[in-house]
Amino acid sequence: MDDAAAWSERVEDARKRHRPRCKDWKKDKFAWSRKFEALGDDEFLERNGEKIKRIHVTKISVDEFEERYERRREPIIIKGIPEYEDWPSRNWRPENIPEELLNLKLKCGEDEDGKSIRLSLNDFCNYLKADCEGDDSPLYVFDSRFVDTDWGQALRRGQPGPPRIFRHDLFNLVSEKRRPPYRWFLIGPARSGTNCHIDPLGTSAWNTSLVGRKRWVLFEPGTSRHVAKGSKLYDWRIQNDEPINYFLQILPRIRQAYSNTRHIEFIQYPGETVFIPAGWFHAVINLDHTLAYTQNFVSPAVFDDAWIQCRDSRPKMTCKWFQALTTAFPHLATRALALGPGSTNDKLIALFKQHNTSIPLSVLKVKEKKEKDPPSHAIQIANNSASSADDENYCRRNDDNNLDNNKNKKNKKKKKKRKIAKRPRTDDPPSFFSQKCPARKRQRHEVSA
Repeated sequence: MDDAAAWSERVEDARKRHRPRCKDWKKDKFAWSRKFEALGDDEFLERNGEKIKRIHVTKISVDEFEERYERRREPIIIKGIPEYEDWPSRNWRPENIPEELLNLKLKCGEDEDGKSIRLSLNDFCNYLKADCEGDDSPLYVFDSRFVDTDWGQALRRGQPGPPRIFRHDLFNLVSEKRRPPYRWFLIGPARSGTNCHIDPLGTSAWNTSLVGRKRWVLFEPGTSRHVAKGSKLYDWRIQNDEPINYFLQILPRIRQAYSNTRHIEFIQYPGETVFIPAGWFHAVINLDHTLAYTQNFVSPAVFDDAWIQCRDSRPKMTCKWFQALTTAFPHLATRALALGPGSTNDKLIALFKQHNTSIPLSVLKVKEKKEKDPPSHAIQIANNSASSADDENYCRRNDDNNLDNNKNKKNKKKKKKRKIAKRPRTDDPPSFFSQKCPARKRQRHEVSA
């Protein structure tokens, strides 16, 4: 291990870059707070709110899972996946991580420009052993680069691939470079976490905890963003919105203010895998030092939403995806044709036409309008190339209009000059004010009085 002063300096530098406006990372003293310890009270969650279903991986089939949970978009906890599938990482602990991993530099935050902040795993383990030096909301390793890099082979060996029960990921048809980040290795110190959010592009997610407990809250699809985030229940100018602030201060207000909103709160234990369906707002806080793997994926059960979001926000990726679907999953390609290409993706519209499909009328009207309405410079060129007779008539009309416009402008200027000439001056006698400008006279008398 490195000298304590050396790793502490590197951690301090990472802190300053990640949250440069935070002057005191120990301001609320959550590291010694009983309120934080109370978040691990499972009895409170059982007495209050909806319970989440738990089932062992050996007692549910893939088809049953897809029909009962994926298609209905119901969250569930599946037990025993790391042991059942014999993951090498199931025995990893922060204090005995394989030495070949200690020199890896993993992402633990972003600076204000969106650039990744990285620490070696060795430094981060020292940070964990020091209880993150009492930080209220510690740094959090959330790294996705191990998926497609040479140095990430050891991490990939720890978790070879997605669990069998999540076998379908339609984004696998797209290259790693095209698809957005989707798989992460996590080291979460106690009090760290992720704020309330929905997974992007209509994806679902699974999260397997190898070490430590996590506290979750999920809000059903259709919940307003301001309800799930509680954005109207606190003042961001005077209160932090870190995950620990959300769970300790904001979430209790959400329960009280929006008591009719369906939400599920639970604790995830080591060896458990949480399934988060597409469209559910969710937030997480780590109750202990945790190690975990997580991945976003698209299953055929939620294809419609994923297609609509992808075609509107990632048109290039959607074109490649559609081409792959036509050979790998023809029935889903047919479904994509029925959903349409959107109104802005020209390349995708061309692909749809190649498949002899009817484009929705709304799309065609937009495209025809764009083609029929040329820009102004094109209209000018077309006018210049008109016949000589039309040009002469056009010029005469323009000349007549210009003459009329000039006469009107001159007349308006003369009228303005006359009005200006008749306008009273402050040094005119009072009799003039009484005849021509009574309002001005009243104002003058008020001032003088």
